[in-house]
Amino acid sequence: MTEPLLQVRGLRKRFGGLVVTAGVDLDVQSREIHALIGPNGAGKTTLVSQLAGELRSDAGAIRFDGHDITQLSTHARARRGLVRSFQVTRLFRSLSVTEHLAFAAGASGAPPQPDLLARAGLEGRGAAPVDQLSHAEQRALEVAMALACRPRLLLLDEPMAGLGAEESLAMGERIAALRGTCAVLLIEHDVEAVFRLADRVSVLVGGAILASGPPAQVRSDPEVVAAYLGEPEDTR
Repeated sequence: MTEPLLQVRGLRKRFGGLVVTAGVDLDVQSREIHALIGPNGAGKTTLVSQLAGELRSDAGAIRFDGHDITQLSTHARARRGLVRSFQVTRLFRSLSVTEHLAFAAGASGAPPQPDLLARAGLEGRGAAPVDQLSHAEQRALEVAMALACRPRLLLLDEPMAGLGAEESLAMGERIAALRGTCAVLLIEHDVEAVFRLADRVSVLVGGAILASGPPAQVRSDPEVVAAYLGEPEDTR
């Protein structure tokens, strides 16, 4: 079997007496959409920050594309193709859409991609300053900036946060279009979107992976239902 693109073993992070990630084991295969779900406080964003290199882990190992990257900086990980977006929008209000994309590409050393505006649903908005964009357009720009870095693995932290139903569907379509071009680790509270988009789903509860596998298998797992999803009728 081919080695996973991302292989996480025993990852731990403690803040004082609070253990946030408690021995996480996680594999992400090349070019799959892998969703990470779990209740608030489960440690999802902390785990993403550890994977991206923004938080140093207290124990455990992270392998990416066959190499140990546990001690590498965020910048070094991004150069290897491990790129993230953020749960809270982080943009420069005075810069245009095109300037943001150029900044992201330049920082990563990646060549510019002329099709990014179309892929993000931002056609005709290249010259617009960020403060003239809707919230949905700003979320789309954040994803486009991550794509400008030409990721091999894209960590998406709640890209649908604050979006309406139609906007969430549009974002889901853009994420689905990434399948086969790069791997995606999707952190998202919209359970219906997760089970519609993901090739595999992992459930993080209490800082550890409770279950991992195909969406239908995970959705029917009694432990997952009890710990997070609730009774089946609650998730329809």
